[in-house]
Amino acid sequence: MYLQQNPMGPFLGEANSILNRLQSEYRYNRQQHAEAVQQKRQAMAQQEKMRLENELKNMMAQVEQSGGRYLVNGDGTFTDTQTGLVWALLDSRAKLGGCQDFASASNYVADLQLGGYTDWRIPLGSELASIYKTNQSFPLNATDWYWTSERFDRGYHRQALVVTTKKEKVFKRRQKDIKACGAVRAVRP
Repeated sequence: MYLQQNPMGPFLGEANSILNRLQSEYRYNRQQHAEAVQQKRQAMAQQEKMRLENELKNMMAQVEQSGGRYLVNGDGTFTDTQTGLVWALLDSRAKLGGCQDFASASNYVADLQLGGYTDWRIPLGSELASIYKTNQSFPLNATDWYWTSERFDRGYHRQALVVTTKKEKVFKRRQKDIKACGAVRAVRP
């Protein structure tokens, strides 16, 4: 302000010197802040990568103990030898670190590119039941239930069939509101 109000003032040289020093400090501080933000983002990305690798290793180890029913394909998928279906090793909760409503789960599966395939889909209830409700049930993880592709719209009630990961001798059909927060385990033909 001094320079603007006193273009011919007696302290013009000193004021210009102070202005240049402050501008230089400001640029330096902005650069330091930008570098710190970038380092934090890189550290978070590395942590997320490590988390996903650990999730994948853990799930692979569990699947390999299935007695041969499930075969790990080495590309983030496994094959159910009884049905021939190929499943994603990591469900959406493990992959994204959180839960999704039905629409978000549908978008997740539609955008999924895994194992060289892009034709992933939300499984039918019977398909999920084949891995979670049999004598050789699929390994458990932190997910309590999964969305199926079977959706029901009755008036204002919009629900979808879900399959729990709870061991049951009889598959009990359960439904959840499509706004509920769940997960999806992607399958392909």
